[in-house]
Amino acid sequence: MKKNFYVYFLRRPDREDPFEPGRDQPFYVGKGSNGRLKGHRKEAKQLLKSERKTIKIKIIHKLWKQGLDFVEDIIFDDLTEQEAFLQECQFIASYGRLNNKTGCLANLTDGGEGQYGAVRSDEMKQRLREIRTGMTHTNETKTKMSESRKGKRLGEENPMYGKKHTKEFIEKLRQMNSGENNRMYGKKRIDTSEMNRNRINPNFGKPMSNEQKKLIGAANSGERNGMFNKKGKDHPAFGRVITEETREKMKQAKIGFITWNKGLKKNDPISHNPVV
Repeated sequence: MKKNFYVYFLRRPDREDPFEPGRDQPFYVGKGSNGRLKGHRKEAKQLLKSERKTIKIKIIHKLWKQGLDFVEDIIFDDLTEQEAFLQECQFIASYGRLNNKTGCLANLTDGGEGQYGAVRSDEMKQRLREIRTGMTHTNETKTKMSESRKGKRLGEENPMYGKKHTKEFIEKLRQMNSGENNRMYGKKRIDTSEMNRNRINPNFGKPMSNEQKKLIGAANSGERNGMFNKKGKDHPAFGRVITEETREKMKQAKIGFITWNKGLKKNDPISHNPVV
């Protein structure tokens, strides 16, 4: 197993470590790999103007207002992920948490969460759902997200550029969206014929003025008309024979298509009531 994980403290200089007198008090315990440790500073800077802050971020911002800074301290390194989780849980149990009034740490849980590929329990899913319900991005955040994504993941920068999904992956997607997993399972689609029959035409009952008729006539006449002077042999479709293959394609394309006037007779009035 790869030993590329570490366990770290974020320490605050305004208080003393209860277990190591003379050292700064830890206010957060975490496990990570690569640049995870540096992510807290970046996160705190991004949330300077945010109204939604975790206990950890509130402590960091409080220190900065006092002209102080927190210290990033790696306690153990060269650990497997399971070893890092174990150390994280032990430290949280020893120092205790602020949110349940058992200690000084800003951690919101007892540790051990976030394992790569781990399946969250129903209880954890419900807790996350409750935390995130009602949370919305500010217009400023939305603008930043939009600007940061413009021009990215296009062309060669797209991870799927020049690649194709494997047959196994396509089959997996098919199974994920079939049967009861399909969002339309057990539901009926809207009757398009009924919807079209009850559509609202904004020009219903409004006769065209002579001026409108002239404008339409002018737009479809003379050189502005694509078929101008294209009659008989000059017509693009002159002498063209529709093959049986084309006829079959046209026939298949119309299967299942419902015209807007299906079921109406020549002199039947068209209903213009909105669909309920």
